[in-house]
Amino acid sequence: MLQEYDRVRERIVAGVPGQSGVPVEGLASESLLNCPTGVAVDGSGNLYVADSGNSVIERISPDGTLTVIAGRVGRFWPARPGRATKRYMNMPTGVAVNAKRYVYVADPHNAQVEVVSPSGTLSVLAGQANRHGARPGFPTEGPAAQSALATPCAVALDEAGYLYIADPQNGVVERVDPAGTLTIAARIPGKWWSAMPDAAWDYEAAAEAEGGFQCGGLMGVAVDRASGIYIADFYNCVVVQLTPRGFGAGPGRAVDATA
Repeated sequence: MLQEYDRVRERIVAGVPGQSGVPVEGLASESLLNCPTGVAVDGSGNLYVADSGNSVIERISPDGTLTVIAGRVGRFWPARPGRATKRYMNMPTGVAVNAKRYVYVADPHNAQVEVVSPSGTLSVLAGQANRHGARPGFPTEGPAAQSALATPCAVALDEAGYLYIADPQNGVVERVDPAGTLTIAARIPGKWWSAMPDAAWDYEAAAEAEGGFQCGGLMGVAVDRASGIYIADFYNCVVVQLTPRGFGAGPGRAVDATA
């Protein structure tokens, strides 16, 4: 059994070890990639790749066929609504996909989170940019499309369709409900090199004591219905589990830093 696992583990799905380059649609195992940073799998076994260095999102089907579904290779500009393969991204780093195959993209250099529909249309879920580039800022609770972000670098979905966004420059995890309303799910204190507290309401108090919300290491996020939010803290070399009051009472419940 161990040998079988080893063979699966070592199989390269896409890209060539030690080489970077432009993706070629067709057989994924014969295509180059350029600094892929995020992956997600849908219920049909399609693999989605945030190919950061190429500024595109690729889909690899179960038969190994690679298709670029969003972005234009080598073009680094703010995203605009429209046909996804005719629009730009700027080194996207995170990707998530829901049961209906809507693909959510963390695009930190554009300070945006974008959504690619199954029909191939791109829209901006949250974040602000103009033709000159990103306009990073602190999020405003309410309609996500009207809120700023700073560096959304990772995204995750829960069973109820709530999207969680790791936004390290703002030191927060944002949550966007299926109706498009953004709230702050957790605040992270302004210490770069200290392990984080155990619960979100401790984060609020610690951050107030420090006089601000800055975090250097919040680089990844995942959500579990029973346990809460998991945060990958790059600089502190830890993974933190947040288990707030009320979590587990139903899908979509998240860390409430203001509780």
